[in-house]
Amino acid sequence: MSFSTKVFQVLDTLDVEAMKSMCHEEFIFVDDYEMLTRDDWIERIQILWKETPVDFSRERNVIADQRDIFCMQYTLDINDAPHRITNVSLLKDGKFWRSQIHRVLV
Repeated sequence: MSFSTKVFQVLDTLDVEAMKSMCHEEFIFVDDYEMLTRDDWIERIQILWKETPVDFSRERNVIADQRDIFCMQYTLDINDAPHRITNVSLLKDGKFWRSQIHRVLV
């Protein structure tokens, strides 16, 4: 099974524990000027996915699915306006190691 297939299964089911298992112990998430460790990021998405489920399937596509990098895009409404979300992740030992998100109004 490709890495992107695994990622999509996790995102389509909003499975927080499965996402945690896909993150390396040294995982860091970067969002603008904020950096989160794996545990802090997992705690944040657990709350987000429970309170406001996110649909990751809208206009979703994979930019890169290689041994050391995974990049995907999707569209999400933020404050009632569509945004193109790009997530670029470096992989280590087959898991997310460093991940950065970028949001652009479309």
